Amino acid sequence: MSGRPDLTGHGPDLLAAARVVLVKPRFPENIGMAARACANMGIGGLNLVAPELWDTEHQEKALALATSQGEALLRGAGCFESLRAAVADCHFVLGSTARTGGWRRRVLSPTAAGGKIAERLTAGARIALVFGPEDRGLLNEEIELCTAIACIPTATGASSLNLAQAVLILTYECLKA
Repeated sequence: MSGRPDLTGHGPDLLAAARVVLVKPRFPENIGMAARACANMGIGGLNLVAPELWDTEHQEKALALATSQGEALLRGAGCFESLRAAVADCHFVLGSTARTGGWRRRVLSPTAAGGKIAERLTAGARIALVFGPEDRGLLNEEIELCTAIACIPTATGASSLNLAQAVLILTYECLKA
């Protein structure tokens, strides 16, 4: 849908300082759908860390699912060898994980994470929202690079979300905040 008013109160460009970082994504289709979700929510950038399948043929698959909304974001995506390099210029890095407890710092709800990101963006910070590979999520070493972590609650026994769905939920909470 287009032509809808800005309901965020921050103007349309606030989320342009935010980027989504996909760490070792396995499926180009998920990359394309994540790019579309980012564009839908006003996210300004997309970084890929060591995507598993990213030759020309797979990029075309991703572009088909990014649709016209996410095409520019996908074509402008940065490709990095490591998460550290992908978030080097960020002031606040939010990692998404389904695993909680133990040594992990306080885990934010999607709504609380959106609020923290909105605060940081309003202060002029560059933000990254980090998502791990579809088959295992972020490694502990990757979580340690994050300023904070968020967990999207799900029904018992079904803790794993599709990568693009997780991107959409967290970026929506950022837009809403």
